[in-house]
Amino acid sequence: SAIGIDVIFAEADKADPAGDLLLASAIGSAGNVVLPVHFEDIGGLRVERGPLPLFAAAVAGLGHVRLIPDVDGRLRRFSLMEAERPSLPAAMLALTGYGLPETTEVLLPLSRGVDRVRSISARDILRGGMPRDLAGDLVLVGITAAGMAPRMRWPNEAEISAAEAQAA
Repeated sequence: SAIGIDVIFAEADKADPAGDLLLASAIGSAGNVVLPVHFEDIGGLRVERGPLPLFAAAVAGLGHVRLIPDVDGRLRRFSLMEAERPSLPAAMLALTGYGLPETTEVLLPLSRGVDRVRSISARDILRGGMPRDLAGDLVLVGITAAGMAPRMRWPNEAEISAAEAQAA
């Protein structure tokens, strides 16, 4: 029902500009894709960084991907709103007709969040195609491989990728 892609397409592919156009066209045709934005503090100002205008114009929504660990480095809470922008998962839910909760922050479960999330590798998708039983589900595409993806510590000390934290 909604697809979130946890990749900020901030730069054009100079080697394949036609590929960018094709991706933007596919995103627009799908009609249910949400892309991320992130915020940077520059000279005391909060600046939103997001996808290229080509992609921003094609998406059904934008959502922030800011994860803020507690002082001990563990991720225990999740901000549903950042500078009046919903989180990526909240923007995905809104796209499916769910309203945002009245609160701006939620506590994360103590158990490892990815245990509650179905994970399918890109290799499996490329070899066998998209599973048909995903129809109507929220799908979050992101990098989870250790060494390639930003990692967070869950409250129980387990390591989790930033994309898995968004999905949990």
